Amino acid sequence: MNKTILGIALTLLVMLSGMPLIVEPAVAAVPYQQITGNLGGADYLIRIPSNWQGDLVVMCRGYSATPVDITTLEFYANSFSFITNLGFAFAATTYGENGFCVQKGMIRTHQLTEWVIENYDVTDKVLLFGISMGGDIALQLGTKYPDLYDGVFELAGVKDAKACYIDGLEALSTTSDDALIAHINAHSGSVPPCPMIFGNDIPIALMGFRGFSFAAVTDIKLECGGTPQQKPKAYERVSPISSALDIKIPTITVHGTKDSLVPYTQSLAYLAAVTQAGHSDLYRLYGVPNGEHVDVSSAMSMAIYFSFVNLIAWVEYGVPAPVSTP
Repeated sequence: MNKTILGIALTLLVMLSGMPLIVEPAVAAVPYQQITGNLGGADYLIRIPSNWQGDLVVMCRGYSATPVDITTLEFYANSFSFITNLGFAFAATTYGENGFCVQKGMIRTHQLTEWVIENYDVTDKVLLFGISMGGDIALQLGTKYPDLYDGVFELAGVKDAKACYIDGLEALSTTSDDALIAHINAHSGSVPPCPMIFGNDIPIALMGFRGFSFAAVTDIKLECGGTPQQKPKAYERVSPISSALDIKIPTITVHGTKDSLVPYTQSLAYLAAVTQAGHSDLYRLYGVPNGEHVDVSSAMSMAIYFSFVNLIAWVEYGVPAPVSTP
């Protein structure tokens, strides 16, 4: 494989790493109106279902090393179409930037939320829904604007940017495939790492994982303006674990226990921080045994769907979500 082809392959792998790869539960399809536009230099997509009654879900997209457009947002909306099928309006923004763009993602998502509320008939609850890097954004927006958002639902979200940076450097420091596999296993990840799966071609999958690690480390450092040693406060600002004590609204995390890209231990650490802050009554962590990074397994899909339904019951009717995975 020449360098050009390798570069294209790794770029595609990194782009796909933040994309949803779930199998949607069977929910009757509902017609919807789709609106697209640009706000603050970022493209946005809105879907309003025919059975809409005023609730809104604002989605925070995952990490991408390459530019994101409306097509990507449509992919997300289609992958999680149970949201509109259940009668919720759906809105998402590209952020107008790629890479590890947590701060820009927070600004553009908050801006889009207020714009939709001002221009459409949002009369009920507003929920945040984040995936991977978007989980980071959703958690932070939930703690920053508890009067605007009513609940947070996130999948395999980054909780600690410093840990992601260090994990990426460790992966890149491995000098053989066996050493990289040992690194992934030490973090309870899956081999081959999802979504970099090409049948049984483990070396190609590991090459993709190295490409992802390189891009992620580079982009995290760029977002924070330096290394964790150089800019510790900047890493705290883009890490939900640093604001866990401020959680004020119902929040649910779904995370596969074999996630190679964002280790499940990050969610365990976040749960510990929320508990220590005395807010465990507002947080639920649902670990999906052997689940990978938002993979295609039915167990992951069912956990996502029923967890979302539980959040609705929690927010709409005051019925706390079960402590154990639904």
